[in-house]
This record gives sequence, structure tokens and C-alpha cells, in this order.
Amino acid sequence: MELIFKNSNFKWIDCFQPDEATMKQLTAEYKLDQFLVADSLEPGHLPKHEEREDYQLVIIRYYEKGATFYHNIIRQYSNKISIFLGKDFIITVHMHPLSFLEAEKNKMKAVEKPEAVPYNQILYKICKAVMNSYQDPAHHMAEEIDSYESNIFVGNQKKMDLKALYQIKREASSCKKVLSLNLDALKEVQFNQKRSVAFKDIIELNLKMMHMHSQNLEDAQNLMSLTMGISDQKANEIMKLLTTFSVFFLPLSFIAGWYGMNFKFMPELEIPMAYPAVLVLMLLVVIFIFIWFKRKKIL
Repeated sequence: MELIFKNSNFKWIDCFQPDEATMKQLTAEYKLDQFLVADSLEPGHLPKHEEREDYQLVIIRYYEKGATFYHNIIRQYSNKISIFLGKDFIITVHMHPLSFLEAEKNKMKAVEKPEAVPYNQILYKICKAVMNSYQDPAHHMAEEIDSYESNIFVGNQKKMDLKALYQIKREASSCKKVLSLNLDALKEVQFNQKRSVAFKDIIELNLKMMHMHSQNLEDAQNLMSLTMGISDQKANEIMKLLTTFSVFFLPLSFIAGWYGMNFKFMPELEIPMAYPAVLVLMLLVVIFIFIWFKRKKIL
């Protein structure tokens, strides 16, 4: 537990990986609901807004790609920060180090006129930093998708990695879901804040990030469908080629098999011109099939 900022109006306390004793102390001092405190500590909790008589709890999730694989797609690509908002206090609770929060802490510690700092400014900056955490991943995913598209349209499908493309789709889907849940929570905060104009900027930024990740999700889905379509088309072309060859050789194999039967009494075997006649027959069959294919525009 660390006191980051304090003036005559409010104070900001940050709790990084708080232990049980610290949370009990905060719960008793600020009369926090124990169930909301438990929610603030749960790693996989979804974004939400809860209001009590003297304070409110806001849980929002920022982008952070997990170092280990989680079956929960939300935890795989995001972590949460919990914010208790009282009349004269702000308490932030998080389990992972946050670079954007550390930067804001340093700014607040270096403020020359603490009394001039408004209460809502801290919440505004935290929420804005959370939304901005989704921007660079969105640009990175868009660049990878563009690269895959270029490989497809120049005919270089060997460089296509469907597994990597699926991971992009999964990541974009997760970010879109989290941003949608963040939006619901932030709308409630906006309703309860006097400086609603500032929070409209946060809502607009959230919507912008949602649009970017929605576009990435749609592009990844279309690219996967296009890749599978091209693969199916190639398979169809191969089957068409093999079928064409089989149509040519099937009647020839039948003729060769007919005359390859080792029966003693076969009238054609005694005719001197039987062999060249059969060859001419085979040639005529091939020519007939070729002309028929041409007329049908198969070849």
C-alpha cells in the first residue's frame, strides 16, 4: 500500500499485490464492502461498476498479453485494475505492475500545487491510459493481416500461417469483448461524474478501440475464409486435371483390356490389319473426346 497523492480534498492510495492484512485495514478504515473487495482481488473478474452509498467500485481491464496460456480468453490478453472511488479517496488495486500507472504516479508526486489537482483528473488519466493500451496491439495486428493479404494476392501462399492468423483472430475477439464490457462500466462512471465532458472523451476513445479491433477481427475472419477458399479452388483444379486425364485414358484402357484377353478364338487376332486399325480407333477416340471437351469449354 502506497500513498501517492494527498491534498485537502482527497487522497490517492495505490495497492500493488496487496496482502490480506492490507485489504482488511482498508476495508475497516474506508468501510468497504467485503464482497466488492473480493471482486477487486479476483484476477479474472470482468469489467463492472458497483455503487454504494459512500463510494463506488470500477473494474476495468487493460491490454496485456499473458506470458502463459489461459483457457480463459479474457485473461489471456488482458489484466484488470480495480478503482474504489469515495468522496475523499481513490484506491487503486492491481496485481501486475503497470507502466502507465507508474508514470502517472511520478507526475502526481511531482505536482507543485496539490490543491489545484481535481479529483476526477486521476480517474480520467487512468481510464485513458487503459484505453490507450489497446491501440498499439490493434495497429500491430492490422499490419500482420495486411502482410498475409499481400502474400495471398501475389500468389505466395507458402508463407501463410493459419495458426498465427487464428491467434490474431482470437486476440482481436478478446479485445473486442473486453472493450465492450469496459464501455458498459465506463458509461456508469460517466453518469456519476460531474465532469461528464471529459468522460465523453474516454467513451469515444473506447469506441474507437472497439472499432479498430472489430475491423481486425472481421479482416482476420475474411482472410481465413479466403485462404480456405483458395485451398479448395486449388484442390478442385487438381481434381479437374486428374478427371480429364482419366476420361482420355478410360476408353483406351477398355480397348487395350479387351484385346489383351488371352482367348484362343478371337476373330480380330487373325486379321492382318487389326493392330493398326485398333491404334487408329484409339486415336479417333482421343480426338473425339478432345473436340467434345473443347465444345463444352472444359479445356
